[in-house]
Amino acid sequence: MGYHHISDDLKLAAVYLRNRGLDSVPEIMNITGISRSELYRIWRQHRNTGTVAKAQPVSRGRPWSLVYEDAQHLLSLARYKPTLFLDEYCRYLELNRHLKVSLSTIHKTFTRAGLSVKHVQKMASERSPAKRANFVRCIGQYSAACLFCIDEVSKDDRTYARLWGRSRLGTRAEIHAPFVRGRRLSMIAGLVLDEGIRAARVIEGSYTKDLFLDYLRTDVLPLTTPFPGPRSVIVMDNARIHKSPEVRELIESHRCRLEYLPPYSPDYQPIEQAFSVIKSHLRRNSQSAYSSRSMYHEMYTACDAVTPEMTWGFFSHSGYL
Repeated sequence: MGYHHISDDLKLAAVYLRNRGLDSVPEIMNITGISRSELYRIWRQHRNTGTVAKAQPVSRGRPWSLVYEDAQHLLSLARYKPTLFLDEYCRYLELNRHLKVSLSTIHKTFTRAGLSVKHVQKMASERSPAKRANFVRCIGQYSAACLFCIDEVSKDDRTYARLWGRSRLGTRAEIHAPFVRGRRLSMIAGLVLDEGIRAARVIEGSYTKDLFLDYLRTDVLPLTTPFPGPRSVIVMDNARIHKSPEVRELIESHRCRLEYLPPYSPDYQPIEQAFSVIKSHLRRNSQSAYSSRSMYHEMYTACDAVTPEMTWGFFSHSGYL
């Protein structure tokens, strides 16, 4: 008779029949289809170990250089100092744990723990946790549908160059692109949940306080409604042109509210993510964007790349949903 696998359920059934005491060994053999010698092995294993499952084989090979405590120390170090090089981790272990390990040991330990190399996300050390917490407390009283998030983005001739290309192995992917800034366009726009980009305005150069006030008066406030209606809470960063007393007076005269983001907190501004979509669209259409006559048109057209469906993800990522 050839070898065939016997499931644990069938083995447990054989143990049950034996313990019940109503069936003889030949009858159990007939019911289960298990040979006599195998039945006795199953019953003996269950009597000695309390289980019918086969013992897992003990893995063999070279033992790990780092025991659990050493590995936890290394992972804790990586959590608080994620930008160290592998040789620096080795040096830390040698100084603090008196262990001399190789670079591959460090790398394998990180891999087993699920750690991988990523681009570092830089966060300003000047952030104030207290101000950020206070902003979260204040903004939490508003519905996301009430928010009208406003910010500026600038572009010049260098911005439209594509960043990735293809070439043969061992060769560079080269293109001809402007190295001079050229004309600089600034766009100011608002983002509204389930609507997309609203009140976009593009100018050449930079925005001043007077231009910003005119933008609010002409483009933004006609789209708002009195609080607590939709688009009734203006959210912007604390740029100098945003902080003048006239800005608050103008907004509050339309029975709207104004909330400033805490310093160095672009992660609380969902329109920043929309600007990333706009930049990608401009790079995709870079050939026509180089033309001075089409730069304004391309900036306005790029706003249509931000769909109402995308805004839900932007607001959710910023913590408003």
